[in-house]
Amino acid sequence: MNRNNSVLSLITAILLIISQPCLSQIQSPKEFFGVELGQRFTPYPDVEAYFQHLSENDGRVDMEYYGESTEGRPLWLMFIGSEPDIKEKKALQEKYQALANGKTTDDLKPLVWMSYNVHGNEAVGTESAIRTIYHLLTDEASQKILDDIFIIMDPCLNPDGRERYVNFYRENIGKKMDVQPWTMEHLEPWPGGRPNHFFFDLNRDWLWQSQQESQLRMKQYLAWQPQVHIDFHEQNINSPYYFAPAAKPYHSAITDWQKEFQRLSGENIANYFDQRGEVYFTKERFDLFYPSYGDTYPTFNGAIGMTMEQGGSGRAGLGVLNETKDTLTLEARIENHHYAALGILKASQENPKQLIDKFKEYRASNTTKNGFEAYLIDKNTPHLASLLTFFDRNQVKYEEAKLDKDMKSAYNYHQQKTTTVPAAEYILIPTEQPSSTLIDILFEKETDLEDSLTYDLTAWSIPFAYGANTYGINTKLSTKTYEATKVEKLSIDTEPYALIIPMKSKEAKALYSHLKKEKYKLRIAQRAFEIEDKKFPRGTAVITRADNRKKNNWHNKVAAFAAEKSVNLVPLKGGYAASGFDIGSDYFTYREAPKVVLLGGDGISSLDYGSIWHYFENELQYPVHRVNLKHFGYIPLDEIDVIIMPSGSYSSQLKDEQWKQIESWVKRGGRLIATERAASFVARKRESSFESKEKDETKKEAKLSDFENVRRESVSSKLSGGIFNTKMDSSHPLALGYESDYFLIKSGEVTLPLLKSGDNYLIHHDDMKAILGFTGSKAKDSAQGKLIMGVESVGRGEIVYMTDNPLFRAFWENGKRLYFNAVFHKM
Repeated sequence: MNRNNSVLSLITAILLIISQPCLSQIQSPKEFFGVELGQRFTPYPDVEAYFQHLSENDGRVDMEYYGESTEGRPLWLMFIGSEPDIKEKKALQEKYQALANGKTTDDLKPLVWMSYNVHGNEAVGTESAIRTIYHLLTDEASQKILDDIFIIMDPCLNPDGRERYVNFYRENIGKKMDVQPWTMEHLEPWPGGRPNHFFFDLNRDWLWQSQQESQLRMKQYLAWQPQVHIDFHEQNINSPYYFAPAAKPYHSAITDWQKEFQRLSGENIANYFDQRGEVYFTKERFDLFYPSYGDTYPTFNGAIGMTMEQGGSGRAGLGVLNETKDTLTLEARIENHHYAALGILKASQENPKQLIDKFKEYRASNTTKNGFEAYLIDKNTPHLASLLTFFDRNQVKYEEAKLDKDMKSAYNYHQQKTTTVPAAEYILIPTEQPSSTLIDILFEKETDLEDSLTYDLTAWSIPFAYGANTYGINTKLSTKTYEATKVEKLSIDTEPYALIIPMKSKEAKALYSHLKKEKYKLRIAQRAFEIEDKKFPRGTAVITRADNRKKNNWHNKVAAFAAEKSVNLVPLKGGYAASGFDIGSDYFTYREAPKVVLLGGDGISSLDYGSIWHYFENELQYPVHRVNLKHFGYIPLDEIDVIIMPSGSYSSQLKDEQWKQIESWVKRGGRLIATERAASFVARKRESSFESKEKDETKKEAKLSDFENVRRESVSSKLSGGIFNTKMDSSHPLALGYESDYFLIKSGEVTLPLLKSGDNYLIHHDDMKAILGFTGSKAKDSAQGKLIMGVESVGRGEIVYMTDNPLFRAFWENGKRLYFNAVFHKM
């Protein structure tokens, strides 16, 4: 060999080592874990340890802690890029924020965010994250990717759900996997690993951010504002891989560029899959309409959001036979997600300028489909604090405005027409801001749905969700920075006759439930009243000196509790009413603090159960005793005041003997609350209490099947997902806090006839129509004039029927008082 060539080869080898100083220090997943990826599900602590190893041994990776899950597991982000980018990460973040504010930034490379395992039992996600990050750091061709784009990876959005699944699988697998799909390792017990600790679907929580994990993650996401977001999922074991482009309907706010980049990404992924002989589908099933998903929420903030769906999920385990009798393995699922990621990274690498320019253009644009320059929200809205917190979390800017006189020609959302805006103080949300498109979607006044075959809700508008009097305006108003009124502890020198709690806000309800828990005695006003020149509405809570004599220094303790909850109290010197009824009247009702049981277990909707559990534990902070239905016999029924039956299939789970025990308990004074399918179950058991269903005597014409359009035909029976105005008996004790109109989000398909002798306190209009969203024609016809909420007196107790859950996904603030009333108020 030529000596010069030998020297040259040596120098080349040295330069290669110098240019990649970290490669020899990085262990592969097999070296680190002792097994190949896909041979087991990696426990979360091991996942953390491996990412920490990468961060400590490679200058192109940085691991950043951003909080804890509900069960206390650390949440991490992995930053992946060139060494200079990692070193200047803080300065880079400031540039991305400037871009998100519509400002020009020079030489900024695209930012791609990759999210894994938002559903816990879609456990391939985290495994694939490990596969992809190691590939990016060790594959020679990938070095150019890290030079051209910056990557943020969230390897596990839902560690609590994932560990629930991984632990289940480890406990049930034998020495070898059993690929038969009907064996124990493929059938998770209730509630399954999909949801988080409170059984919420975190992939429906991007916008609402009701859960701790969502709040922490979105704070980080909006601090960086990526141009591309990839959301990795799994679907059923028989489905081929799905990737973008998405199915219709597309929301009208989605731009041509966002659609085009989906196409470019899809073509890249298809090339990878074609080379490997993998089957796949696009443009079906997964649409881009509802704004609280991991693809739509980033899209409505200017990025291109895309969902990837691998066949598998909780049924798959390490390997399972699918319908073609092929074994779907964890290794294959990992590889598919990995190549999908590479396809999108390649598309981002190939289109850097357009990604940056189009994102800036989206964020700088202030065009509004609704046609308003600003929105006005009445400052007296009951849920104002919650609404402003929602705006803050979503980086929606707002100010304060005052009208000294009425203003004409504004669009009134609740009345759905142009009206006068009364003189008052308002929150003003200008549309001229970086989040203008998201704001437009939040305040939709009509649904623009190009196809009724949609995956989820078709309506969500903020004025209805928060019960807020809202106006769309095109008039410039003088504004000032909004400053929340700080609640100071009420200073009470003399023991008052009573303390008043205005029950408008969720903070007030939390105070009420806290005082109940602490054995304070409170009364609820069933009628409006006026005392000492102060007017109070129906539903106001009253704490009297007479009822609480045994509580030492009761008034100052209550005042301290109120300050902690940010609730303003009103002290009264006496109980004589100038109008309405005196405080000693029977119209001020008292009920002991209820002892509440929430049923769960097989057959019961974990999502419905979770929304109720979360409401009690996080919002009311009131004890609820959670009991698995199979342990029903252990409940000391005579010590229980309220039993809650979440939606579910009870016919096969609740034995006749147990139902008779519940019915007997109700007759002795218990209150049963049944929601959605549970309400249907109870209604069937008590069929004679309801009006008979009308029989259709019309002779049906024989009709040939239309198999091609059977799915589209089924949509005509779809009732869920729209917003409806309803009829309410606002004088009813369980409707306290509401006016005659109530805006309902229809969360399910359940309808019930009216009660014969009970109280039908919330029903659908006879000419029922959706204010917003899609409703099938057949479904609408079947629900018109039907029951939404009613209460039946049975002996000394009651059964409360709710065909929809007011706590649905924790975002319909305007409905939560209905649930509160059903639990705490006396009939």
